[in-house]
Amino acid sequence: MDINAIWEDLGDATVELVLDKTVTTDQRRTIGDLLGIDLCSEWRIDAEYLAKKTTGEMLVLGETLGIFADPAAEAFLKETLGRRSFKACKKGVLARVFLDSGADLAGKVPAEILGTHVKAALKTSSTASNSNTLSRNKQNGSMPELLPYCAR
Repeated sequence: MDINAIWEDLGDATVELVLDKTVTTDQRRTIGDLLGIDLCSEWRIDAEYLAKKTTGEMLVLGETLGIFADPAAEAFLKETLGRRSFKACKKGVLARVFLDSGADLAGKVPAEILGTHVKAALKTSSTASNSNTLSRNKQNGSMPELLPYCAR
């Protein structure tokens, strides 16, 4: 076997291990740093990740990571889905915006994925009801920090 192919296979296996669910976020970040793996370029928001989120968490995620500001997401919302506001969408529709709109997800990794190396304040919506819900969720520990580590 070619040495380059071995290194490539080893790299692929390492990435798979680092991204495994049993590895904690701090362990993931440490392993990635030690091995020179850029989790910001390897990890992507996917259906499995979004399935674990509430509608409110998805709204915060889309806003804080700048996904909703992406012209592709805005066009998908208005032209494909016929909606006027992300906030009026249900969870399944929001998942489609994340996954099917063509919005650039590269480098948009929530802090919860990369561990406590990044401390960021949770941004809340300007509307009172969303703000109260988000504050309540943060106080009771049901909402992780969602701000990105991988700023572009």
